[in-house]
Amino acid sequence: MKPLTHFWRDTRGTAALELTLLAPLFISLLLGFFEVHQYLRTLSVVERTAFSIGDMVAQRSSLRDNDSPNDSGNIGVYWEAAAVSAEPLDMKANGMVVITVVNDAGGARPKTAWQRQAAGSQGWKSGAVSQLNAAQPLPPGFPFYAGDNTVVVEVMYTFTPFEALALFLPRDQLPSTELYRRVYFRPRFQNLDTLQK
Repeated sequence: MKPLTHFWRDTRGTAALELTLLAPLFISLLLGFFEVHQYLRTLSVVERTAFSIGDMVAQRSSLRDNDSPNDSGNIGVYWEAAAVSAEPLDMKANGMVVITVVNDAGGARPKTAWQRQAAGSQGWKSGAVSQLNAAQPLPPGFPFYAGDNTVVVEVMYTFTPFEALALFLPRDQLPSTELYRRVYFRPRFQNLDTLQK
């Protein structure tokens, strides 16, 4: 009976046993916090990119329908600006930017004047498309009056959590979620009803 009592009272190795039992929990918590941070940071970058592009487009007095980023008057400048603004995210591989201008169809009824999205010829690979409703391009209650003009910028990004799993699973089997942000701006200097050729 004495050896059994001695066994139960012996505390050697208790810390190692506790560490063995709790280490997976702590590692899971650490990974969870890391993934939440990555998600929130990615969401923040998507929001900032949408706001930045919308603000820059709203400051233009005119735009040319040209995907080349070589001239500041070309719409292609904004595709490149979105890719740079979104770094360290790879916006060209996993994201999309859509710029839409909504104008007055008469009687303060909003209609889409034009819409462009980042071009595949510039290295954009995503097949994401605009989520604007063509019949009602502005949300209900949006203040829109006769002769108004509104710039709408949509930014979409495919976020893949647990990137480390790519070591064990094919990329197409990894879970992902679509992040989407839309911003509205009024042109500052003049309506952008048309894109110049």
